[in-house]
Amino acid sequence: TLEDIYKTPAMNVYDQEDGNSERITVVAPSGKLGIVIDNPGGDIPIVHAIKETSALYKRIKVGDFLLSVDERDCCGMSAVAVSKLISSRSENPSRTFVVLRGLSGGE
Repeated sequence: TLEDIYKTPAMNVYDQEDGNSERITVVAPSGKLGIVIDNPGGDIPIVHAIKETSALYKRIKVGDFLLSVDERDCCGMSAVAVSKLISSRSENPSRTFVVLRGLSGGE
């Protein structure tokens, strides 16, 4: 199921340094980004979709966990709240995203 794919039971992603994932910082330009965020487990938002025309395409990937936006912790935030946070900063010259990506996934 979709829940099984994205589930992170008893996982503290902030301390995840076991070699199975990497923390990536991406700086995004102002404007719309063309990404869709979901939070099916209610714990850590995840990138659900990204348009090929997005400035973040191939820098952020489907399945990446969104840890923070401009140093604001996204853990426990709903998909709507994260989307509003990202949109509220769309006029800024840049926005900094920190994501956690599993290394077992394909490129």
